[in-house]
Amino acid sequence: MYELVEIDRNDLELLRIIKNSYRRYFFDKRKINKARQILWYDDKYTQSSDQTIYKIIVNGKVCGVFGVYERSENRLELFNLIVVRKNRIKGVFSKVIRDFCSDHSSKGKICFVNVLKLNPAIRWYMFVGFIVSSQNDNFLELEYKND
Repeated sequence: MYELVEIDRNDLELLRIIKNSYRRYFFDKRKINKARQILWYDDKYTQSSDQTIYKIIVNGKVCGVFGVYERSENRLELFNLIVVRKNRIKGVFSKVIRDFCSDHSSKGKICFVNVLKLNPAIRWYMFVGFIVSSQNDNFLELEYKND
C-alpha cells in the first residue's frame, strides 16, 4: 500500500516547500530558502547518524514526510510530520505512523513527538494513539501508546 524511503538530495525542493507551508506550527518558524535547505542537507543531515527523514510513497507519489531522531537507545522522536496536500490519500498518513510506532514499540522503543500547544494536529496525534506524557507552557510531549 505504501513505501517508506529515506529522502535524498532530489527531495530537497519538495521538502522545503511543504515545510514552509506548515512552518507556523513548527518550533523554528523561519522561512527556508533554497541555499539554507542545501546547507542543512549537506552540513547537518548527511553528517548525522541519529536522524532519518522518510518520504511516504503511494502509487509513485510522495503523500507525506516525517523525520525520526534517535534520542537514546530506546527513545525515538518523530518530527516534521507533514502531509503533502495535493497527494493526500485519506488514512494513509495515520496508518504509516501507527505502523511505524507499533513496530518500534514491539521492539521496546518509545516513540514520541513534541508539539506546540497551538498546533491543531494535536487531535490527530490523539486519534493515531499518542497521549500526553509531559508539558510546559509552550508545548506538549506526546507518547505513542500501543494498545
